[in-house]
Formats: sequence, C-alpha cells, structure tokens
Amino acid sequence: MNLHFIHANILYFAAAGMIPIIIHLLFRKRYKTVQWAAMKFLLAAYKKNKRSLLVENLLLLLIRILIIILLVLMFARPTANESALADIFTRKTDHYVVLLDNSFSMSVRDGNTSPLERARDRIRKLVKESKSGDFVSLITMNQRPKIVDALHKVSAGEKGVILQQMESIEPSEMGTDVVGSISLLRDFVENPEYGQQKKKNKKVFILTDLQRKPWIAACKSLGFMKNMEKIGEQTQLTMVDVGITSDPINLTVQSIETDGVIGVGGLTRFVATIRNNSDKDAEGIAVNFFVNSGETPVAKDKRGKQGTEYVSISAGEQQRIPFFYNFPKMGSHSVTVDLTGDNLVADNERHLIVKVVKHIRVLIIDGDSREESFESETDHLAAAIGQSQQSIIQSRVVDIGSFSSSIKFKDYDVVILANLQTFDDERRFEELQEFVRKGGGLFMWLGDKVPVDYYNLEFYRDGLGVLPGKLAGGAIGKASDLEDKTTFKLDEVKKDHKAMRYFANNKDLLQDFRNYFTYKFFPVEITQEENDSEEEENQNEEEIVTVIAAFDHPKKYPAFIEKIYGDGKVILATTTVDKAWNNLHSDRFGYVFLIMIHEFIQYLVSPPIDKNNLFVGASIIKEFPYYVGEDAEVTAPGKSPIKKGVYPSDTGGPPYKITYSDTLKSGVYHLKLNIPEQVMKEQEILETTELFAVNVDPEEGDIHRVSQTEILGLLDGVQISFKTNVKEKSNIMGPLSDSEYWKPMLLLILLLSLVETFMAMWFGRYDK
Repeated sequence: MNLHFIHANILYFAAAGMIPIIIHLLFRKRYKTVQWAAMKFLLAAYKKNKRSLLVENLLLLLIRILIIILLVLMFARPTANESALADIFTRKTDHYVVLLDNSFSMSVRDGNTSPLERARDRIRKLVKESKSGDFVSLITMNQRPKIVDALHKVSAGEKGVILQQMESIEPSEMGTDVVGSISLLRDFVENPEYGQQKKKNKKVFILTDLQRKPWIAACKSLGFMKNMEKIGEQTQLTMVDVGITSDPINLTVQSIETDGVIGVGGLTRFVATIRNNSDKDAEGIAVNFFVNSGETPVAKDKRGKQGTEYVSISAGEQQRIPFFYNFPKMGSHSVTVDLTGDNLVADNERHLIVKVVKHIRVLIIDGDSREESFESETDHLAAAIGQSQQSIIQSRVVDIGSFSSSIKFKDYDVVILANLQTFDDERRFEELQEFVRKGGGLFMWLGDKVPVDYYNLEFYRDGLGVLPGKLAGGAIGKASDLEDKTTFKLDEVKKDHKAMRYFANNKDLLQDFRNYFTYKFFPVEITQEENDSEEEENQNEEEIVTVIAAFDHPKKYPAFIEKIYGDGKVILATTTVDKAWNNLHSDRFGYVFLIMIHEFIQYLVSPPIDKNNLFVGASIIKEFPYYVGEDAEVTAPGKSPIKKGVYPSDTGGPPYKITYSDTLKSGVYHLKLNIPEQVMKEQEILETTELFAVNVDPEEGDIHRVSQTEILGLLDGVQISFKTNVKEKSNIMGPLSDSEYWKPMLLLILLLSLVETFMAMWFGRYDK
C-alpha cells in the first residue's frame, strides 16, 4: 500500500492521545479515602458491578484516544493511490496482464539502459507490490506474439518464479506486429477464466517504446481499433511508455544487392545501402564486407573479410557503398556487410546468399529462319548475346524445322521463342510449361507468323498458361517500307522493376529506351481478377503479371510484360526481335537492344531471391524433385547441427520437402543433405550443402517514436490511460493518481463522537 502524509510533522501530535489517560490518573489522585459505616452496603454493590464498570470506562477511554489520534491524522492530510484504501479493508484478487514489447528496437542503448530493461524494472516492481492471491500474466509483443506465463498465482514463493519467467524474455530480432499482438491480447482477456473478474480488478499494461511506424500503421487498421476498444471496455487499460526520449544514433544495413547473375571468374559488384535512421549526422562509420565469413557456422568469425569503407551519412539519409569480389568457384556463397558505432546492434549486420554459375545456357528457337545474313528472325539476337567462350551467356540457335525431340528444355536455363508459329509436337507446350514452373526462364517475341487464336489456346489457356496476357487481335500499326510507317514510343516504364535496374541507374540509356520506334505490335489484354476467397488469393500469389513498359498508344498497350509462373518467369515482347517491326537495331539504338537482352536474360535466370534470403521468423522451406535421403542436417548460427526429416510434400509440387522453423536469430543457416551417390550422378548434383540468410527487418531499425499526444489522439474512443517513464518509488507501474482521505476521516471522527456521547449517556455518566 502506498500511503503518505502531506504534513507528516503533525504526526508528532499523535502523542496527545495520552491526554485522556493522564486526566484519568490525575482525577484518581484528587479523591481522599474516608471510612464510613453506611458505605459498606454501597461497597458491596460496587464490588458486584466492578467488572462491567471497568469495561465501560475502558471503551470510553479508547474511543476518546482514537478521536484524538484521528484528529491528528486528519490535519496531517493522508494521501494514497487509488487502490490503497481498498487494500486496507478488502482482499479482492487483482489480475495483472503485461504485454511486453520485445521487438529488437527495444534493445537500443541509452547509456547503461535500454527500453527493454526499463520495462523489466516496471515488471519487477509490479510483482514485488502484488498481493498474495493476485494473478500475473506475461505476453510478448513482436512478429510472433505469444503467451509466456498465463494466470500465475502470486504467493511469497511464486514471485521468484514469475520474475524468472520475465527475465527469460530476451530481446528478439523480430519486428513489431502491433495488430497481431493486440489481437492475441484481446483473445486472452476474453477467455472465460480471466473474464470472471470485475473490470476494476483486471489491469492490463502495454509496455512499449512506441516505435512510430508500426503504431501509426496499426491505428489505421479498423480491426486493431476495435480490439483496443474492447480491451478498454473490459479492463483497466494502461499504456506505459518505456522508450528513450534522447536521440540515439542508429544506422541500418538496409540491403545488399548485386547486378544480375554471378559467373565464375568475373568481377562481381555488390552494393550495400546504409541508412541513418536518427536525427543526428553519423561520421566515420566503418562498413565491412565479407565473403563466406567462416567455413563453419557454429563459431562466427571474420576470416572472409574483403574490405572496409569509412562513410559519413547525414541524418535521415542513406548511402550506397559498392564492393567487388571475384568468385573462384561455383555454388552457394554468403556475402555479409556489417558496421559499428551506433546504439542499436541488431540491424548492424546483413547477409545475402548468392549462387555462382559457370554459364547461363540459352536456347533460341527461330520461327523464321533465312539464309541471308541478318535476315533470319534471330540473327541480331544471336549477335547481341555473342559467342565468346568467356561470356557468361552461352547460346544455341535452332530453327523450328530442326527442333528435334533430342533437344530438351530442361537442359537450358532460358528459352527464347522468336516469331514461332507452332511446335510440331503438341507435347512441347506441356514440356515448356513444366520447364517454366520448375524455375526456367522464357522470353517470347512475336511477329507476322504468330496465329492469335492458336497462341491464346496453347500459351494463354484462359490465364493458366505461360503467356502473360491474351492477344486481343491482329497486330496494330504499319511496318512496310511501301507505306507510311506508324511509330510508337514507350510511354510508361516501370523503372523499379529488377529487370530495369541497369536502365534506372543510367538516365541517357533510359531515355533512349523510351525513344526507340516500334512500327507494329500485338495488342495484349491483361485481366487481374480480384479473388474473394483467401484460398484463391493464395493460389494466385505465384502467378503475378507486371507491365514492365507500355506504348504511348491511347489504350496504353503493353510493350514488355512479365509473368511469374511457379518458380520461373516469362517476359513477353509484343513486337519482333528482328528489325521488321522496330528500329532497335539501328546505329542509335543498337546498344539499347544489346543491354536489354543481357539484362532480361540475367533477370529471367535469377532465382527468386526470397527462397534463400529470409526475414527472422520465416520458415526455411526447401522442396526437391528427386530423392535426397531420409534426413538432413540444419546448422543455425552459433549452434550445433540438428537432424531434420525429409517428408513427402503435400503442396502438389515437388515430391520431397524439408521445413525448418526455428529462425529466430539472424545469420547464415546451413542445410546439409545426405543425397545418395546414384541420385547425385543422375541429377548431376555438385554440392550437397545449401545456404540460407536470415535477416532482421530493416524497417524496425527506424527508432523514431510517436508522441503521447499523437498516440492518444489516434486512440480516440479507447478507454486507456497513459504513463511515461517517470521514476516513481511509490507506485507499481507509473505515477498513479493520489487521493486525499481527510474528508472520510472527519466523518469518522464525527461518528465516533456521537458514539462516545451515546455510550456515556447509556452508561449513566451524565446525570441530570
């Protein structure tokens, strides 16, 4: 109980309670004893009633003493928190529910403390001041919110157990899921066992650093606001701000990027983006670059260090830092960038898994082959790719008449179809579709031999095929030298598309890409149907259509369209790859064509980056089209290898699958397979270990906070009180409001005075 007095010095006058006793003793000495024969009868009566008279006098004496003491206490003006007086007279059970934010932004240092440590101090105080019979529950707030300790009954022996549970909550490396955490909190407070208590005995505390982005985003969610309102209606809801009010410096390794596919022996450029998430300039920051940092994942070391750059970044700005490396061998490799010198360590390191290949194998199928030089459909294309053995792209050109059954799509990384009329064998359509679904790249160019209805039937298949859109009719425009040519330029270009990354970084190149002339093209319709059911949405997540560039035609018909199909990609160019329908091969725009072909091919063959590069908390899932043994070994950063079983897949995809979900720590994870030798020979497998990078969400590194005024404004309509990180010794979770109790004491004094008067009259002390 938190009870104190405004005028504590007046308490010394409580000694005045001795006055009735002193008066009683003094009056006893005033009387003189005189023997009188007639009094013997009265003496006998007195001895008979002595005990009752003594009790009556003692009761009156105690009441008078109590009145004096209460008078002194009243003038001392006692104050206590809202529940102190109730604790004196009642022993009702309270239930404290603590939602503790342990996202990695709570680890930012401010001297010798952090928001998480401040929150722990608050919880320690709560447990210490809780009464026996109360209950304490702990829930964590992050991207995987969970109930750590539920309905733990407080007793002298159990307080230590509750504190141990609290101390076991480590700062996570996950971001903040405010919406999901509040949803879990509402489910908890509405469960029948918790809901039996009255509102005044259900006390919910949200301990958080009030990180701006997640809280602002959450308050825009109708579901979140409804949950907060319900919690506020059913409990005494309090938000406790434990964040740092100073302005710590935090820099984040935002991303690591590389240019296209990485080949053996070639110099590869990596770009690390470092962002200053604070309001102060950062100077002299060391940024380190590593490749394959440590051969063993158990002991983290820095043997793979390749270089260091020192940078200064202004407040709120970011800087791109290039690094270069020559990979001597094929396979999976890890690239790491880290930095030092700020107040939040969790986002100072980032990893990227890359796969180094010897060559990109490209199969070009020419649908209009001719004998004259640079008259065939694919002559300019083949020249742009080149035939050097040192080039990473190695191509093979086959005209449709020579496309025999011995040529298999699966033996190549990218297939290019140029003005193809049809396949001689109908099974080729299914083979091509399967090739793309399993991760192959398909680049389609159209032309005068393309039958619209046949393409829609075999390639589009009502949106289920590889064709990104439906051909909406015959070609638009005029390309013949015998008539006035129509000219179309590119009007809308998606510069942030990964296939356009090189163009986006070169303004002149991008401008020439926009300005080349297309004389004729096929109109393509794209239908993005909205799916009502969640199941349908999940089914279509892998089939995304994106317009990379569109013509300046009034209807904005696409020029280049991409479709993600299974694990592979398809790019459709709606004009020809030769010079018949455009001027891409002219002296001015020839270099644009060359760069575009190389960039698009490298993009098509690049695997989906999220397969091996994940966020903390995301499961590692690896599927195999062939048998890889009954178990595998997974090694997490800083841990010993553990066995994981290989199970039949239930997704309808590849038949074998490994799933590993314990990815709560960032770093490089190693998956080692025990593939039988026979399978390795048949599948031409060169390595049995695959790497996975698990990184923190860089958005969590933005440690800007939302103010008390703003958050209360956003939570308008929610019954919630707000406590700041004020150090108070006299309360549990913050500066609770105090109440004065002199008025109740005055009423009690008046009541005791009436009782004393009535008792005195009843006992016959006042004779008329």
